[in-house]
Amino acid sequence: MKKMLVAAVALCLAVDGQTDEPAYAIGAGFSIDNADGMTGLILADLSFNDAASLSATLGTTRAAAEPDDLATREWSLGARYDFGPIGVEARGGQTGDPDDFDADDLMVGIFHSGDQWRFFAQYLERDIDLSLRTTLTRDSFVVSVPLKADGVRVGASFRSKGNWRFSANHLRYDYDRDLSILGGRFIVSRLTPTTLTLATSLLEESTTVGMEIPQRGNRAVTLGASRDTLAGNLGSVDSITVGWLTPIGQRGDLDLSLGASRGDDLIGDETTVFFSALYLFYGLF
Repeated sequence: MKKMLVAAVALCLAVDGQTDEPAYAIGAGFSIDNADGMTGLILADLSFNDAASLSATLGTTRAAAEPDDLATREWSLGARYDFGPIGVEARGGQTGDPDDFDADDLMVGIFHSGDQWRFFAQYLERDIDLSLRTTLTRDSFVVSVPLKADGVRVGASFRSKGNWRFSANHLRYDYDRDLSILGGRFIVSRLTPTTLTLATSLLEESTTVGMEIPQRGNRAVTLGASRDTLAGNLGSVDSITVGWLTPIGQRGDLDLSLGASRGDDLIGDETTVFFSALYLFYGLF
C-alpha cells in the first residue's frame, strides 16, 4: 500500500503548478504478491489553481493469516496550499483492521517547490489500538493495548534539465511504550503475513530512495529501494522495485512496477515478489 500511495501522490503533484484552471486527477490501482496478499486503491485529486488542492484516497488489503484472514483498510483526506516560497499541507485518515490494529493518523507539514528542487518536512501523529493474541488460534486470549506515536518525515526531490528525477525521504516514529516485551512473534505473524501489510503495522522507521529516467514519448523507467523497520525490534524488510511509466491516450498515465522484498528477524527471510499497477486520468473543469 505504501509504495502505491507514494507513486500516486507523486503523479498527482504533477498536475499542480501546470495550470491556473481547476483540474482533477482520478485513479485506481492494485498490488499482488506471491504470498497471497492483494491491495486495491482508488484516489482523487482536485486542484483549484496552481496553488491549492484537495486529495482523497481509499484502499484495502487482504492477506492470508492465522487464525483468520487479515483485511485492512485505509482512507485519508488531505489539503495543500503553496504560498510561493513555502507551502503548507495537512492530511488525516485511518488505517488498519478494527479486530487487530486500528490507527488514527494525522500529518501536518511544510514544503518548498522550485523549478528543479522540492523539499518537505512533516510532523506525524498516530493513535493506535493494538489487539495482542496469546496464540494464533480462534480461542486465544486477546488483550487491547493503546499506543501513541509521534513521527517526523523529511524528504527532497530533484529534477535535472534532462528531466531525470531523483528523490529520497526518511520517516521515524517514537512510541510511548516499549513494544519489544509484547510478544513480538504473534504481532508479526498476525499483522504482517505478507510485505504488502507492513505499512499498516507498527512502523518505526522507513527510508526510501528513487530515480525516474525519461524515455521517448513522455515515458519513463522508475527505480526504487526502501527499508521498513518495525518498532520493538520486530524486524525489517528491504525492497527494490523497477517500474514503467507510460501515457495512455491524451490524459492518462499508467504506472507498472515489479519488485521484491526480503525480511529478517521475526518477519522471516523469505523473498516476496510483488506487482503493482496504477492508472491516473487527468482533466480540466
